[in-house]
Amino acid sequence: MYEANGSFGKTRIADAACTEEDTESLFCAKRIFWHECNDQYGLSRSNGADNHLILLSMSGHGLLDLQDESYVLQAGDVAIIPRGTPHQYRCAPGAEWTFYGVHILANHVTSLINRIIKENGFCFAHSNPKMQASLLENMIVNINNKI
Repeated sequence: MYEANGSFGKTRIADAACTEEDTESLFCAKRIFWHECNDQYGLSRSNGADNHLILLSMSGHGLLDLQDESYVLQAGDVAIIPRGTPHQYRCAPGAEWTFYGVHILANHVTSLINRIIKENGFCFAHSNPKMQASLLENMIVNINNKI
């Protein structure tokens, strides 16, 4: 696990050592991260990410630009960013933002991601963000442990 503190805030990042067997599963998390940041934090991908990305906002306000739309991500909001889709996300000016993110291998899950977006849009409220955050915390700590 990688941890950093800086003028932007705090971050924890865990990368998975995916095996060939892992990559053949429906859901393979490649990277899981947590950020507690201020308005000095921002990330832009003009060519999108190599994998699908899911963001879960826990507190504060984040801003997401995706497919010519702008979204405000507040506590409990989820954003799904398909692989290869240009996007930019950042903390709102003068605000703080705490969120989790998961990069999911773009293998067998693409049709599921597309269905979720079709039914809910790119951004929507999560029914139980605290439970999901607990799961993501567990995954960050144990991402490379085999059960």
